[in-house]
Amino acid sequence: MRHSLQQTLRRQGGSVLLTALVFLVLLTLLAMGMSRAGLLQQRLAGALRQGQLAMDAAESALRGVEWQLWRDGAMGKPIHCDDQGTQACFEHGDHGSDPKVEAFRRARGWTTEGAVAYRPEDYTESSEDGSFQLASPPYYLIEDMGRELAPGVDGRSRESDNASAPGEPRMHLYRIVVRARGAGEGVIRVLESSFVAPGN
Repeated sequence: MRHSLQQTLRRQGGSVLLTALVFLVLLTLLAMGMSRAGLLQQRLAGALRQGQLAMDAAESALRGVEWQLWRDGAMGKPIHCDDQGTQACFEHGDHGSDPKVEAFRRARGWTTEGAVAYRPEDYTESSEDGSFQLASPPYYLIEDMGRELAPGVDGRSRESDNASAPGEPRMHLYRIVVRARGAGEGVIRVLESSFVAPGN
């Protein structure tokens, strides 16, 4: 009797050990799945932050260049664009955009050819606590699309009704293209705007 009781207890002890091992494996798999999900969420949040940093940098540079164009034009010192891209400002020719402009606008990766870095006095690449740091400053170029004329004049359609009246400065239509990166080098944002300002 005592012998059969000991055998029964040994069998039950083995089954309890097997059940405990199965539960331990299941809990380990569950913990690994949760850690993977947490890591994925962290990567997604990091990518969103990188994209937002790049977008903020591009937007800031775009608005800054528009303001510089307007300020200089209003003060009687409009930017002078030529076909050589002096100061990263190109003239839109009779045959379309300069190849450097098109390359900068349409490049799939990071490029700075033909463009200049946006670095105003109050612009910093990183914050004091290091939470805002870009891989590089934004780069931009300007394309002078020509005089802003009233709609229908010269057979061209224009961007706005801001035509130059006699005695007033000639208004020009500028296309501004900005490229910016986030803190990492893999996230790039490209913004473009059409802006009317006093020109030559």
